Amino acid sequence: MSRKKKHWRSVKPAPKPEVVKRQITPLLIVAGLAAISIAVFIPLGNSTSVPATTTAATAIEVPEIDTTVMIHRTAQVIDQTRNAILRNPQSAEAWGRLGQVFDAHALYDHAAPCYRRAMQLDPSDVRWPYNLGMVREFQGADVDEVMALFNGFARERPDYPPIFVRIGDVLSRQGRLVEARDAYRHAAELDPGLAVAHRGAGQAMLSLNELDGAVKHLERATVLVGSDGPALASLSQAYAFSGRIARARRTARKSRAFGTKSTINIPDPIRYQVASIKLKR
Repeated sequence: MSRKKKHWRSVKPAPKPEVVKRQITPLLIVAGLAAISIAVFIPLGNSTSVPATTTAATAIEVPEIDTTVMIHRTAQVIDQTRNAILRNPQSAEAWGRLGQVFDAHALYDHAAPCYRRAMQLDPSDVRWPYNLGMVREFQGADVDEVMALFNGFARERPDYPPIFVRIGDVLSRQGRLVEARDAYRHAAELDPGLAVAHRGAGQAMLSLNELDGAVKHLERATVLVGSDGPALASLSQAYAFSGRIARARRTARKSRAFGTKSTINIPDPIRYQVASIKLKR
């Protein structure tokens, strides 16, 4: 890369999305612009649906839901963010922010059209297609759509390790293990301290019977996060398959002590920005 490299964990995301391929099956691990009219009903406990509000200036429907059943702070954030769009319907930031608010509260049916509108208004801001890709995956969207969003982001931000972990996860669930391995390894090359990338690469290589590589990456993952049960269980298997039985037994005992729950997270500033909205109550 010719541009000066900034540290990905602190860099604010930059320019434009696009489209690519398809790719998902179980491994051990862990928008296309649509019509702008938004479906305005979402079940929210015992809440009732409220019709969308349309701005006269743009005839764009702004999602509206019944916030009376929500805790006060959540309702306040949603109402304030929605009102910002009504005041400035051509603001990509306002639309994207409303998408983030809905996204943070798992209101994905409302988040997706907000992200799409933000993408229309500012195609250069890569946060919106990235978050839309996450939301569409949560909604169980077609893999082609999710991969198009993720791959487009990766082309614009090739220095951002979390996107290659996301791509690896999609590929591994689809059974595209060679491509998943390569995505995880690329993330680990960009950030050697990224435990989740080493675990993913190691698990993919274990499934591909690439035992030396599997051991290398899984050992690195367990050095970085020694309490991760899934990484330890995979490492135990890699040791056993490569004939290191004593090590396999010791590692298996350790893995059982930590159980099957993952303790490795993906440090992802773009998604943290979404998560922080819900934390601020």
